[in-house]
Amino acid sequence: MSMSVNQLTFAAFLGLACFGSGPATAQSAQGQLNLGASHSSRYGSAVDLSFRGTDLGGYGINAFVAAKNGGEGRQLSFNVERQIGLDDTRLGRDTQLYLGISGKSSAWEVDAFDSKNIGLEVSYDAEIRPNLRYSAGLFWQRDTLEDFSAGTSAFLVADEGTTDAAGAHFGLIWDTYLEDGPLAIGADAGVQLRVAGLGGGRDFKSMTAFAHTTRPLVRDAVLRLEVQGGAINSSDGVHLIDRAFSPAGGLRGFTYAGITPRDSATGDALGGTKYVSASVEALAPYGTRGIAVGAFADVGSVWSLPDIVSPLVDDRFELRSSVGLTLKWKTASSYLDISLAAPVEYLESDDKKTFSISFGSEF
Repeated sequence: MSMSVNQLTFAAFLGLACFGSGPATAQSAQGQLNLGASHSSRYGSAVDLSFRGTDLGGYGINAFVAAKNGGEGRQLSFNVERQIGLDDTRLGRDTQLYLGISGKSSAWEVDAFDSKNIGLEVSYDAEIRPNLRYSAGLFWQRDTLEDFSAGTSAFLVADEGTTDAAGAHFGLIWDTYLEDGPLAIGADAGVQLRVAGLGGGRDFKSMTAFAHTTRPLVRDAVLRLEVQGGAINSSDGVHLIDRAFSPAGGLRGFTYAGITPRDSATGDALGGTKYVSASVEALAPYGTRGIAVGAFADVGSVWSLPDIVSPLVDDRFELRSSVGLTLKWKTASSYLDISLAAPVEYLESDDKKTFSISFGSEF
């Protein structure tokens, strides 16, 4: 089943209606409509329109609907979630139950195909000790890949069409950060496990993990360290939609999908089933509150396509690295992230990017 943009929009409001049952206490509801502009090195400049609602109708419904439109393409996404507080239970302290529906439709010139997604989820999370929470739940998702560009690698086109995935997930996260922002002091770490294959459709087992820490350096400067990685496998071959195309958060000095295995005949990035990255960054405040400048060193890799055996594809582990300078700025309604990076270790087939900028603002 392929869903149009209009169908996705209808699904968002249908989710609002379906989850809304129970006594209304509209006084607690909060909603915010935002119009803004954004720019990223991958998608270019775009106009953004979004709505965010909290406890809509007093039913515990949280909703987010966003539309992005620019010269390089468009995107529509939504997430509607009903949150039910259960207080302290045998599952843990501050137990929260979630019922959610989400969707996304994306069509960008930089991508070799258009994609659509809709998903359902039932989950809960609870605190098992201070700063430590766990989550568990069930999910179902339907993904469509279509309108592949002419000349796209046959390894990508092989996954054209609509597929489903259903399964369970479990997560654990520890977080001591008390505030947001590039200079905030604290640490966090987490692991997420997902298993799909219930009721047919795609089957896979995946794990992702991360750890970050930010510590005082000298005066108001901080040192940020982070490491993350992930892996996925499947008895039927890992589908294109489930592969990694970049380490989480990207690798500065390279484009998105810039370091993945490629089809050497077409140059198309194929993604990988494993990724790892690490970063060291020293940041210091500069001038106006909220601005931080610093230097960084990144390393990472995306590799392994055991289901694609071809002399056209080199999926070996090859570590890439870069060093550079960065400027970060964040407020309640705006953000700016600029990086000037020099790749140090790379392959000739990699897609490198020395300068990258990402910003967004609401007005």
